[in-house]
Amino acid sequence: MAVTNPDSIDGIQINKQTGAALLLIRDDLGWSEKVEYAHLMALQNKVNLYVDFVESGRLFSEMPAAKKRPVEILVVFSHAPTAQGEEFFRVVNDILKDTDIRLSYRVEETEAQQ
Repeated sequence: MAVTNPDSIDGIQINKQTGAALLLIRDDLGWSEKVEYAHLMALQNKVNLYVDFVESGRLFSEMPAAKKRPVEILVVFSHAPTAQGEEFFRVVNDILKDTDIRLSYRVEETEAQQ
């Protein structure tokens, strides 16, 4: 499961540090200029699925412990996003500002990158 599979939720858990319901997206795609647009579209489709999953109430059906908690959608990248990728996060968070949903990311180095 990953960003390229727009029909599945990659992971759900409660963030022990913040108490937020944490929805995980695994993203192993690269950010070269050649694939950046396709990457952004795949990410947008996946984020839309996650927002719908929360807003439809399916999150709370599948994980009752998530009720009354803020929701964080965390994208775990294998490669650091470009400036366009970072702008995507700013735009989405601006759209979500009146909800309890936040979008964030972290870059997780793979063994090949170390």
